[in-house]
Amino acid sequence: MIGQRQGKQCRERWINFLSPDIKKSPWSAKEDLHLLRLQNDIGNKWAEISKHIEGRTENQVKNRFNSMIKKIKEDKQQARQEVENVSNAL
Repeated sequence: MIGQRQGKQCRERWINFLSPDIKKSPWSAKEDLHLLRLQNDIGNKWAEISKHIEGRTENQVKNRFNSMIKKIKEDKQQARQEVENVSNAL
């Protein structure tokens, strides 16, 4: 079956990319906050969380959460580095 998609692949492609119900716009601050609150309440149950965020797939929800956490960690590291640089300069 080279060059052809199997049924499961077609369903997943529709659910994750092609469906007109999926939002492709950037995440709003309101959605980000809602995601963080839901993850805090529910945990890493992305399918369950995506049911509460209209137009976002479980894959979008998981990826957005992970990228937000990564950015937070990078920002904290950068802030620590800047404090250390100022301390060393004094």
